[in-house]
Amino acid sequence: MRVITQYGKTRIQPSGRDDAVTIRKNSTGSLYTRRIINLIEGSNSTLTVADDDTGDEVDVTITSASGNIIGGGTPSIAAGPGAGTGPTVSITGTDRAGVISVTCGTTPSGAASIIATITFSTAFATAPPIVIVTPANPNAAAIGTNGVFVSNGTTTTTFKLNTNTTASLVDGIGYLWYFFVPY
Repeated sequence: MRVITQYGKTRIQPSGRDDAVTIRKNSTGSLYTRRIINLIEGSNSTLTVADDDTGDEVDVTITSASGNIIGGGTPSIAAGPGAGTGPTVSITGTDRAGVISVTCGTTPSGAASIIATITFSTAFATAPPIVIVTPANPNAAAIGTNGVFVSNGTTTTTFKLNTNTTASLVDGIGYLWYFFVPY
């Protein structure tokens, strides 16, 4: 045991390995006992470490860049004839997951049409084997999960959102779809 006076405070500190901190993940698994814990920022994350003298603890805040941990840059989107003339299209998220927004212009071309082409910000090494698209608002849900699909022409740089042979979008209506690339 040692008596330490620092910054006007006196405390008793154990000596040797007794002054180590024990760390475990999710309250189970391997135990690690060390005197120093080294926190390392990963890609798309920031660590903020603050000493809380009153609570006798160290606070660690982990923040992911862009509010996501899926990764990748923001893809771009281009309207197809299935969205009509003069539509408004946008995309939020990353190459791996996000939301596609389409507000149709006039006279969408109808069934079996490309609604939009999404271009990844960074090409994948190989074409994703699947892109999952699900409705994200009532208008998209009204078409049904089989009414809109990703064409089988997915490449390392793009995927296309299409209507099936019976579904078509409506002038001036806004549609939202979630997309996920489990790659």
